[in-house]
Amino acid sequence: MINTIKNNKWVIATSFTCIFFGLLTFFTFINQSFIKLNNFNLQILLFIDACFLLLFFTLIVRSTYKIFVGRRNRKLGSETASRYIIFFTITTLLPSIIIALFSLTLFNVGVQKIL
Repeated sequence: MINTIKNNKWVIATSFTCIFFGLLTFFTFINQSFIKLNNFNLQILLFIDACFLLLFFTLIVRSTYKIFVGRRNRKLGSETASRYIIFFTITTLLPSIIIALFSLTLFNVGVQKIL
């Protein structure tokens, strides 16, 4: 367990940083943060969020690539790890897409009724 945490310390640090800046951006949007609400500050925060999110996904893709290379080389445990990755991806991606489509449809209908 400790070895797994040591191997993925950059992924863990980046995910916590993404969460922190996401919350900071949210609180700035609702004007409850110590950062003043204006266009420049929001652009900077959104740019930082996008950079950290890109870094986070790059680290995840790199780790996944290492597992699939290990599977190709018949490394012990890599087939199980790749099955876990595929299962996790399917179980998180499908509900996320359904929620996004439902939200988009609901938002679009609400805007159409207002206009």
